[in-house]
Amino acid sequence: MDAQASKVLSKLEQTRQENGDLQVRIHKLLEDLLFKYISRAGRMRYLTLKRSLLGGEVRYSVHEKAPLMIAERGPDRLVFCRPERAGLYRRGIDRRVSRLEKSYMLTTLPETLQGVFIDCGANIGDLGRFARRRGLDYHAFEPEALEADCCDFNNFDGNARTNRKALWNEETVLKFYSKPTTADSSLIEMDDFTSVKEIPTTTLDAYIAAKGITHIAVMKIEAEGAEPEILECAQKALAIADYVTVDCGFERGFKQESTLPPVTNFLLARGFILDNWNREWNRFLYKCLS
Repeated sequence: MDAQASKVLSKLEQTRQENGDLQVRIHKLLEDLLFKYISRAGRMRYLTLKRSLLGGEVRYSVHEKAPLMIAERGPDRLVFCRPERAGLYRRGIDRRVSRLEKSYMLTTLPETLQGVFIDCGANIGDLGRFARRRGLDYHAFEPEALEADCCDFNNFDGNARTNRKALWNEETVLKFYSKPTTADSSLIEMDDFTSVKEIPTTTLDAYIAAKGITHIAVMKIEAEGAEPEILECAQKALAIADYVTVDCGFERGFKQESTLPPVTNFLLARGFILDNWNREWNRFLYKCLS
């Protein structure tokens, strides 16, 4: 193929991609406009019809406890609360949960693990499925009220067992900067938060003492930049933990900094090694050597 023909084909491919991106943007704009004028139930019916037309099997409906919603595929069922996140389950609930498990490298952990799974930043509790499948006792922390309600339905038969406090380095009351539609809420102020409220905080060491926990199989921490503070008062918890998996993405504060350096240095100094790394999600798995 000569240079001129190659250049023409390259231009055609660029045009095709740009038109495709434009179509996606127009579709999203029209959909957002539609959603402003229809009820939540109407929105769920629309999304179900859309999935059906595209060959999907996921059905959406309104939960009996407003404003929660349900995604279903066959007998599989998940309660969620943000309409903007319905698309996460468009290809099936198991697919979404499996992707989360892989992102935290949980699928690489030995089958012989026993004990407690602590889920800091549980959101709606998707990872409770992993804990149940492995026979681990699931303890979830989620300060966002609606997400915590979903976590209760998804893991505890609707009983209020999800911890509504935020984990921190002391027991106090702090401002909580809420950004729930993108799951970016944090105790550390950042740009574009939608609301702010005061919430109680606790520490992992205080929690395990109160619950009498003696062995932690997995400690998963995603705190939108507050990971170093949580670890600071989790030293007794770390002493009885086998694995720690942490989201160290660029999410801390206004500068959107990564927490990888302080998290890794802290854990290395306490007998952990870096065991695995998910480059796509900036998530890191640490293993206790003792």
